[in-house]
Parts: sequence; C-alpha cells; structure tokens
Amino acid sequence: MLPPFLTKIKNLSPFILLGTALCYPSVLYAQSKTSATTVSSNAKALDATRQASDDTTFQADDFIPAPPQTLYTLKLVGIKNSDARKNAEIYVSMIPTEEMDGSLRNFYLVRTAIQKAISVYGYFNSTIKFDVVAPEEGEKKGTLIVTVNQGPATDIAGINVNVTGQAHDDEAFEKLLTQVPAIGTQLNQQTYDNFKEDLRQLGIERGYFDADFTSSQLDVKPSTQQAWWNLDYDSGTRYKFGRFTFENSQIRQDYLRHIMHMKDGDPYNMEDLAALNSDLSSSGWFKVILFQPKINKEDKTVNVNVLLYPQKKNVFKVGIGYSTDVGARFQLGWNKPWVDSKGQSLRSNFYISKPKLAIEAAYRMPLLKNPLNYYYEAAYGIEREKQNDTTTNATSASFMRYWNRETGWQNGLGVRVRYDSFTQANQSHKTLLIYPTVSATRTRFRGGLFPYWGDTQRISIGVGSKAWGSQVNFYKIEASTIWIRTYFKKHRFISRAGAGYLKTSDFDRIPPALRFFLGGDRTLRGYKYKTVAPRDSEGKLVGGSIMGYAGLEYDYQLFPKWWTAVFADTGFVSDKFKHSDLRYGTGFGLRWISPVGPVKFDIATPVHSDHHNVQFYLSLGTEL
Repeated sequence: MLPPFLTKIKNLSPFILLGTALCYPSVLYAQSKTSATTVSSNAKALDATRQASDDTTFQADDFIPAPPQTLYTLKLVGIKNSDARKNAEIYVSMIPTEEMDGSLRNFYLVRTAIQKAISVYGYFNSTIKFDVVAPEEGEKKGTLIVTVNQGPATDIAGINVNVTGQAHDDEAFEKLLTQVPAIGTQLNQQTYDNFKEDLRQLGIERGYFDADFTSSQLDVKPSTQQAWWNLDYDSGTRYKFGRFTFENSQIRQDYLRHIMHMKDGDPYNMEDLAALNSDLSSSGWFKVILFQPKINKEDKTVNVNVLLYPQKKNVFKVGIGYSTDVGARFQLGWNKPWVDSKGQSLRSNFYISKPKLAIEAAYRMPLLKNPLNYYYEAAYGIEREKQNDTTTNATSASFMRYWNRETGWQNGLGVRVRYDSFTQANQSHKTLLIYPTVSATRTRFRGGLFPYWGDTQRISIGVGSKAWGSQVNFYKIEASTIWIRTYFKKHRFISRAGAGYLKTSDFDRIPPALRFFLGGDRTLRGYKYKTVAPRDSEGKLVGGSIMGYAGLEYDYQLFPKWWTAVFADTGFVSDKFKHSDLRYGTGFGLRWISPVGPVKFDIATPVHSDHHNVQFYLSLGTEL
C-alpha cells in the first residue's frame, strides 16, 4: 500500500501532466504510434503514470515524458463561412513551426487562434476537435486535423450611434450614418471597427479636431447570439480656414488666390486642399507643392502655408516615329510653363518628315478672374508640305478665348487667319481665309501615358465669308472621338470615329489643309498617308468635302510592359457618299510601355481593295 502523499500524487498525475504541458513547452507528452488518434490517446503518458503508481521510490521527474520529436502539418476543416475560414487560416499560420508538434500546448495555441479568428465574424460558440495522424513511412511530418463546428452566428440586436456637436447637422456625417448595418445583420467586428475609424477620419477631414468618443463599446452575449453597437461621438466645434500664404512662388499671390475654391473663414475641408493641390499642379507653374497647415486651438482656425517650388523655365519634349508612307518623322516641343508673374506661358512645336515641315508657337495669357480656366491664346505657324499630289506653303495665325469647365469640357471662341499658296493635282491657287471658329473638347484618362481608361471628344466649326475679308465663302464642321476601356486588367479596347463636312461653292480655292483626306496610323490603317480621297480624271488626289471613319482595336497584355494588338478600320472621303466609297484596313501590332511613353508598332493591309501593299507604322505617344 502506498503512503498517503504518494496516493495523492497518483490521483493527481493526469492533472500534473496537463499543467506541465501548458506551462512548460519543452516538457510535453510523446505521441502514440497509431496512424490516427485524438487528444485523449497517450499511451506513453499513461504508462508513465501507471509505473509511478507501482513504484514507491520513484522521483517526480521520472514519469515526465520526453519532448516529442515529430512535427505536424495542420489541416483545417469544417468552417463553412468563407471569410471566417480565411481568417482562421491566417491566424493559425502565425503559430511557429516548432510549436506544431501535436502537444497539448500545440492544441491550446491552435484552439485559441481559431476561436479568436472566427469570433470576428460572430461565431462565439464553436467546438473544436483534434485528430493526429502519424507520419507515413518515409515522411518526416504527420498531419494534425482540426475539425471546427463554427456554431450559430451572432446577430446585431441593437445599434446606438449618436453624433453630437456641430457634426450633428453636417451632411457628410448624415450620409455616413446611413451606412450603419441593419438590426438582424450578422455581426462582423471588422465592420464595427471600420465604421468607428470612418467616423474618426471624417472628423479630421472636415475640421473637427477636438472630436472624441465619449463611449465606444461592442457588447456581445454569446449565450443568446446577440450583439449591440454603442458609439457616442462628440465632434465639438468645426474649425475654419484661417490665413493662406504662398511661399517661394514666382506667380503673383492675387493670381493664386483666384484659383482657390475657398476663402479665409470658410469651414475647414480637406477636400478643398486636395482640389487646390490638383489645380496648382495642373497649372504647370510648379514642380513641387507642399501644404503646411497649422491648427490654432484658441480661435479654432487652421492657417495654411503653401510651399511652392517653381517648374523649370524650359521644358522639352521629343517624339519620333516611322511609317511606310511618310518615312521617319521627328517632333520637338519647347515649352516655357511660365514667362512672368502673371503665369503667361509659351509653347512651341517643330515637326519634320520627308513630306512635311511645320513650326507653330502659341502664347497663353491667363485672366485674373480665373487664371487656370479662363485665358486668351495667340498662335502663329508656318507649314510646308509636298506629299502625293499636294504642294503647299501656308502661314496661319489665330486669336482665341478659352473656358475650361468643371465638367471637363473646354470651349473656345475666336478667329483664325491663313494664307495658302498651293497646288492640288493640276490646279494652283493663292487663297486668304479669315474665319471665326468655335470649338469644344474634352479629354479624360486614367493610367498615365498608356491609359487603361479614357476618352476624348473634339468638335469644331469654322465659317469664312467675303463679308469680313475672306476670299472664299465656306463653313466646315469636324468631330472626332476616341474611347479606351480595359476589362479584367489584360483586355484593352480602343474605338475611334470621326466625321466632317465642308460646304462651299468654290471648292478649288479651298486649301488642302481644310479639305478631307484619310489614310495613316491616326485614321485608316492599311493605306498610305492621305491617299484615300476623290481623284480627278487623271487619277490625281483632289480631296473631298465629306468624310467619315471608324476603327476598333483590341490589345492583350502578354507581359507587364508588352501588349499585342489586332485592329480593323474603315472610312470614306467623297463629295457625295456612296457605299462603294468605303475603304477597309486591318492588321496587328505590338505595344511596349517604355520609360518615356508607349511605343507602338503596327503592320496593316487594305481589305477588298486593288491596293495590297503592306504598311508599317512606328510611333511614340498616347492614343488620346
């Protein structure tokens, strides 16, 4: 018969083992050699306990089993809610590999991780079962199968969200409160945390810098599967914009202030600062824009110092390209983003290819009333071209007024003057045209120089009359559009279309620049540049008074910076449309997104045409 103290040890030995396993990871029970067993299977531990009960001279350390040597791979099954399952997988993956040894401590860590992970989604009454599968012959790791019964979900039984202070009447907060989940919705602790953070962030964005949660509590009663939101948010007083200062600016401060959508004393709104940052950036005057707000607790104002670094005085842009019909072409742009303290600017462009030389310059003069959106522009250009059946020398000038609208549209109104000395086919003329013009354009894009989303629309109307000095009476309407949309990241579609109409009783004196021709990589691929147009009796091009074209392109991403393309174009130029005037072209190409912009290489050929020459196009720049 054992002494009394040994009898107590015998009776308490299973509990000693459990405590040892939980408190001392290095002292754990050894695994059974069976292929599959549950937590209760522990032959060696039982043998050690039984030996201790029969041995009256044993030491306490004699019956503690050696640390297990086998590691296990965890297999998680039974969680039906996909979000809860993913979260549980993340939590258990953070358990160190050396802890995955099938011990009681291992079970404790896994159980704790799973319960914590699925409670986020309202599961507080789960049951968890462990099964240990010993390693197969030749394998180093066994499998720990964890079967989880997630139990019933907890639903929201009540919501108490109160906003006090000046934010109580703020429309932005009223809109946010509509996003509170309905009673009966399954509890998601992340939704609660996100909503609480949204309240805090909205307060900062709208100038409630003294705001605080007087109470915030998510109450859960697992026994009844019920939860309650309790949030009390006191916004306090809304701060106002104080004094705005612009530091290190080369542009006059009165011009900068007329760009601002807000003024001193207006309620603080971070969106207004973001809009000002965007406007200052789009002006082209500055290279770096930094905001330095200073909060004044005493008078509840925010003074804003805008630190500006001027853009370089001279900016150059280079474009190169090649096509079978034109050959190599080179384009150089020279811009002066700012010339004086009023933000006036100069842009110029030089273009040369074998058939064409063009030089143009434009001087922009912003208006103080709204320097960014209202301005005058004076332009001058010269052009020489000898291509196909066209020889021309032209000088042009214009004076325009522009309005940039909040909708993204730019409207223009002004007058253009051009003098052309030209030969088209067998007819030569010298013509002076003076014509008022009105225009509307809009360009939107996302994704930089190779946009994944974007579109552009252009329409212009010009009217020439002998009443104001033009040598020819005419009017001309021209419109074009391009759309870019990308689906599932790799599938990019580009559609384009254009149309034009020229009305005059003296067509022969209209210079080639105002007549319609098609052909080339911007309109009708598969045909040489400006070779689709009506011809005279000798087969020479004379141009047309009616024009229309359309095209569709599909791009597929092969590699991060490489895309392949297939396309089809159609179009016509005539004096009176007939179906037989339609021309078709198709082809394929490659797109490379280089550090300086997209490089496009296309091969195209006419379809259903007597001309079967293959055309090659190489260009640098965006489609818009």
